[in-house]
Amino acid sequence: MGQPTFVGSSGRVFPQVFKASPLLRAWLRRLDQAGVQIALRIAGPAGMQTAASCFQAPDGQREIDATATVLALGGASWPRLGSDGAWAETLTAKGVKISPLVPSNSGFTVAWSDIFRDRFEDSRQGRGAIVRCVQRSRRSHYHPQRHRRRRDLCAVADLREAILHTGRATLQIALRPDLEMKDLVARLSVPKGKQSLSNFLP
Repeated sequence: MGQPTFVGSSGRVFPQVFKASPLLRAWLRRLDQAGVQIALRIAGPAGMQTAASCFQAPDGQREIDATATVLALGGASWPRLGSDGAWAETLTAKGVKISPLVPSNSGFTVAWSDIFRDRFEDSRQGRGAIVRCVQRSRRSHYHPQRHRRRRDLCAVADLREAILHTGRATLQIALRPDLEMKDLVARLSVPKGKQSLSNFLP
């Protein structure tokens, strides 16, 4: 899109301006050059016919004849902006199997140890260690293969599905994700001399 970028500490790519608007304008220009026509303030579709679909426009119903229709319908979390999930009932009535809508952002109760909670609760250090710099090892009913990768902590769906399936979930967090376990063991195995453990660990 012609925007300079950089790679953040999480491995994700960000625009240098930290704004979405230049990317959006560039994207709209590219779509316009490709001949894409954008129709705003249209809801639906109400019909779901194969060759044509009926949409609700400000001036009434509008039928659009299309070779193919791609449905990008959103969820149900922003009804004021149109994401009210009403499409689920429409598609279900047409015989389409729809998974129940569930929250993507959820809160979870974690049994942190007293030591961990007292030291890191509400601290920038704790948030940085847990949220920005983790490796997640995932093995579940839905993903039997073990995956280990560095990423931001975004495991809500995995936790939710595990709890729904088994009643509980286990999340393992590596506070030193850049180190392999063998390297961490090697560092901790170095003789600490007369240092106390609390002085040696940093």
